[in-house]
Amino acid sequence: MIKRVWNYLSRYKGMLFLTFACSLLGSILALIAPRIIGKAIDSVAGEQRINLDALGKHIGTLLLLYLSSFILNRYAPLLANKVANFTARDIRKDAFEKLHNLPVKYFDTHKHGDIISILSVDIENMTEGLLGLLTQMLTGIITVIGTLVFLAIMSPFVAFAVLLITPLSIIIAKFITSRSSEMFKQQQNIIGELGGLAEESISGMSVIKTYLLEDTQYERFKEINARLYKAGQKAQFYSSLVNPTTRFVNHISYIAVGVSGGWLAINGVISVGQIAAMLSYATQFAKPINEITGVTTQMQNAIASLRRVFTLIDAEPEKEDVSNMLEVKDGTVSFEKVSFSYDSSVPLIKDLSIDVSKNNVIAIVGPTGAGKSTLVNLLMRFYDIDDGRITIDDTDIFDVTRDSLRKSFAMVMQDVWIFKGTVFDNIAFGKSDATMEEVVEAAKNAHIHSFIETLPKGYDTVITQEDLSVGQLQLLTIARAMLVNPPMLILDEATSSVDTRTEQYITRTFNRMMQGRTSFVIAHRLSTIKDADIILVMKDGSIVEKGNHVELMKMKGMYYDLYKKSLTNISN
Repeated sequence: MIKRVWNYLSRYKGMLFLTFACSLLGSILALIAPRIIGKAIDSVAGEQRINLDALGKHIGTLLLLYLSSFILNRYAPLLANKVANFTARDIRKDAFEKLHNLPVKYFDTHKHGDIISILSVDIENMTEGLLGLLTQMLTGIITVIGTLVFLAIMSPFVAFAVLLITPLSIIIAKFITSRSSEMFKQQQNIIGELGGLAEESISGMSVIKTYLLEDTQYERFKEINARLYKAGQKAQFYSSLVNPTTRFVNHISYIAVGVSGGWLAINGVISVGQIAAMLSYATQFAKPINEITGVTTQMQNAIASLRRVFTLIDAEPEKEDVSNMLEVKDGTVSFEKVSFSYDSSVPLIKDLSIDVSKNNVIAIVGPTGAGKSTLVNLLMRFYDIDDGRITIDDTDIFDVTRDSLRKSFAMVMQDVWIFKGTVFDNIAFGKSDATMEEVVEAAKNAHIHSFIETLPKGYDTVITQEDLSVGQLQLLTIARAMLVNPPMLILDEATSSVDTRTEQYITRTFNRMMQGRTSFVIAHRLSTIKDADIILVMKDGSIVEKGNHVELMKMKGMYYDLYKKSLTNISN
């Protein structure tokens, strides 16, 4: 992990060098000051008369030292802050880019709130830990080493006394931080879990209220929150022990310097000023150790967060693409003995074979869980088949790039998505070079132009997911699909959230749009797919009936029952 973080930090070697140089020079100047203080004291407390000239020079030197040290120690954190934030920016960028290279399966098996927590909370924790490392940890180490060197120059005996006590502080700190490390790791994982629950609750609030599940969700929250409190309490308990225990040891060190220095002064080995300098060094020696132990707690939290971030970055991406581009000419599609399962222990689609001719409209119907949307996932390579073969114009979809495959389709799904931006940008999302005339035409065909005209700035109005009704959102995504104008079309419950009148308009528009295109339609309202060339009736991952509307109605099988039921629901 250290090597990986260094790979990011090394991009800013210049600023890192300046940070280290400023910290080193600032700390050295601060370390020289006690020697000058000792000399200043000796110039007025010696056996001879007071030397005002020497005192004045010492005071002037001290002012210069402290001013220079202040400037350098002020500049170092500014540089460190830049390095830490630039590094966090790069890691966040890599993590966000990785999200777009992950298979759909990753998002189906990980809570969205947890992923958001990694990109926000965990990277922020990492930034704070890195900043502490580059400022307090760096200057602290320099000060500790420098103090021992200056003490050794003044009196090897006193330096040895301090050196004997120092390991005790380090051992105690290491013992405690090793205990808190696991707690911080648990804490970050539970924070991600809590974020996932929050995301679930917010996105599904209407369902929660409809089924009176507020208390159930609150109980789930209480359980996760209790675990978070327990893990956080243990982590903070262990980490809070570090500072007071090391302070206690440092006080012992301070006493050792005073006693040993006093004994040396009584025996005429050192002067009063030197005792004052040694005591000042003892204070300087203690302070960074306390800061280092405090930063250690912060680092434990940062390391736990980094593990989660790198786990995301290291997640297995989509399989490597080939270089061949798909060029759709006829739009024939074939599923040849395709088998697939989301879970290897639960087979879903078994030996499925479908042949779709040029410009056919294929409707797929069946109960929930029959595998209808799974066919679309396999066709678009959101998931890869376990066995068999899928071809478009006799070209295996595994022999072409995913981008060229997916650009060959326009999709209108039941779950709509728009981003914060103008109406124009949302419709033109799949076609960056679209003109205003093309966007308006697509909106008119989707029967949403009149609504857009009522918005404060028309097509330049900034909208979010919360600003529009579900039906309006779906009309907007339908306009987006119409604008792209691809050779093939997928409609997955595309009119499920609009009223019957609007559905009739859109169905007529879709009928025009599907002319000359191979189209796949997954429909809940069976009245919308009566004119399909082929209707596939699916159950438990298999096709149980196949034919057009008239043929299937004559069979009086599963499709017949589903159609009659849908008509009953409409009349009710």
